[in-house]
Formats: sequence, structure tokens, C-alpha cells
Amino acid sequence: MKKVLQLIFIVIGLTSCKAQEVDGIWMSIDDRVIDEHHSFSSGMWGMIIDFDKSEIKAVLSDSTYKFEKRHKEIKIVHNIDSIVYPYEVFKKDSIEIEIVKNTITVFKRLNFDYPLESTKSEIVNFLTDNCVRKFGDSIEVKFSKNYHPLDKNKELRMTETIWNNSRPLVGNWSIGEINKNFFIFISIDDTTEENIYHITSISGNTLKLKPIKENYYELTELKTCL
Repeated sequence: MKKVLQLIFIVIGLTSCKAQEVDGIWMSIDDRVIDEHHSFSSGMWGMIIDFDKSEIKAVLSDSTYKFEKRHKEIKIVHNIDSIVYPYEVFKKDSIEIEIVKNTITVFKRLNFDYPLESTKSEIVNFLTDNCVRKFGDSIEVKFSKNYHPLDKNKELRMTETIWNNSRPLVGNWSIGEINKNFFIFISIDDTTEENIYHITSISGNTLKLKPIKENYYELTELKTCL
């Protein structure tokens, strides 16, 4: 009887460990400071963890780092150094990792339900037609083809924003692609948080969006100028 109970406990333990295993592709969407009285970093948005390929990278960069997947932690080996990052899983759709000291980065699992036949260049051309678009009731945004002066990788483009009749503010935007699914990152001002949308379709003069992370307004579509 004792051996039977021990076997049951072992099986339950193995099942529990297996249930904790994480797969799929996850994107960082938010940061949370642990202690505001100490130094911290932010802006880790757009980082991708691919648990299926054991790879970590930024969605707007070609640089990829391999990692060793462990139970509730990942180990990145780079040259002769290695770093172990413990993580916590919440409700099977959120992962939190302290990647930089004193900052928790939140990752959400991505679904790839909207593959598009469009190319990244076609989406850029769609948005950069010299059109001023309304975001909510008080924000006007113009997407520019010009690259942001602080971006050396030529991925981040500029926006021009008028907010409550303000002087023009400089923001940024970019397009990322994973498995033929496209994501748009928008910051209406360089000092504000990024907004992340999954592009679900492009038809005629309308680009449909599904919010992944959104601040200030509710944006579900972008149209070309008529």
C-alpha cells in the first residue's frame, strides 16, 4: 500500500511539472517597477521569447540569442557568460521576468490567427500617405516614412502628433512581423508609453487592428485618406 501511495505522489508530481511547462511565442508588453526609490529601466516592449525554438530576440531586430529552457527559468549563454532568469506564469497567458534590475517585464502569449498576404513595405505605404488620422477625440497623428534619428537599425519611423491643440510632438512607430502576422507599435510622443496592435486584416482603404496594449484611446482601425 505504501509503495502504491508513493507511486501516486510521483505521478502527480510529474504531471504538475509538465503542466507548468511553457510553449509558444510571447511578447513583452509592459514594465512594472519593483521599488521606485531605486534606479530602474523601462521600455522593454517588443521583446520576443520563443519557447518552441528556445530563442529570445526583439521583434524589430535580427539579433537572436539561444537559451536553455528549465522549469520556471531560462538560461541564456552568450560567449563565456551565462545569465539565469526565473519567471512566473499567471493564468497561462502572462509571464513576468525581472530582466533588468528592479523592473518586472510582463509578457503575453501571442496568437497567430491573422496571417496576411501583404508585405511590410505595403503596410508602410498604406500608413504614410500624408494623412492626418484622429485617435480618440483630441489626438491627431501623421505617420512619416522618415526614420527616427535615434534609431540606428532603421526600423523606427517618426510620427507627428497634435494633442489638444499642442505644438507638433515627435513620436515613433514601427511594423514587426512574426509568422506572416504583423504588429504595429505606436508612440504618439517619445515620452509616452508604446501602444501595440495586431493587424488583423487589410481590405480596400481600411486596416483593422486588435489591441494588445493600448493607452489613452480605443483604436480598432486605420483608414487611408479619401
